[in-house]
Amino acid sequence: MSYITVKAVLNNSYGGYSLSKEAYKFLNIEWDEIGLTFNDNRNSLKLINCISELGKKANGKHSNLTIVEKKIKIINRDGHEFLPD
Repeated sequence: MSYITVKAVLNNSYGGYSLSKEAYKFLNIEWDEIGLTFNDNRNSLKLINCISELGKKANGKHSNLTIVEKKIKIINRDGHEFLPD
């Protein structure tokens, strides 16, 4: 039986996901005044490294960003591999 570990960034507080201006500098992207970049790509290695390096300094105004890890079983049926729903 094989497993993969998936990492993603989640907001651990009320108020919603957002990044700080400092996080934008770390990611080398232009500040958009909102902080929603990577909102649709929470498992980006670039984003995960940013949160890991900056810690709380990466948090936007009302966010508490954390990295979560989940171990997922790879299902194998006669050589065809897939992830459970």
